[in-house]
Amino acid sequence: MGRTGMTIGSGLEANERVDALHGKSMAFHKRSAMLLFSIGFLAGCMTPEQRAERNEQMRQQREEQNAAYYQFLISKCEGYGFRNGTDAFAQCVQLEAMRTPSPDEQARREQAIRDCKMGALLGGTTSGSSGESFGRAAQCDSR
Repeated sequence: MGRTGMTIGSGLEANERVDALHGKSMAFHKRSAMLLFSIGFLAGCMTPEQRAERNEQMRQQREEQNAAYYQFLISKCEGYGFRNGTDAFAQCVQLEAMRTPSPDEQARREQAIRDCKMGALLGGTTSGSSGESFGRAAQCDSR
């Protein structure tokens, strides 16, 4: 017996308990993920008419956003002093379009970051080239 009155063992029992708790924790996370997926799947059930209506609304919204985006680019180039209809104006619009992501591109980037962070939450950690361990979420913002 040790000084505290506790029997000092080989530590296997403690390790086995930690492994069992870790296994239960992983099982809990997997069940939670499946539950969330199921709820999301069931909440997403729509009739074909509802789906068509939603798609049409989304299409109209994208068209409005794109029109506003192109008007923004045109206004920016006109603000620089370029005249609409000239080659220089067209080049300006092209350059500004490359510098400024469209609403669709911005939404895709934001979704990619959200997906990456969700994957990091569900998938654990990775190791860097020097062996240090860090969460994948740290890599998500740099995409």
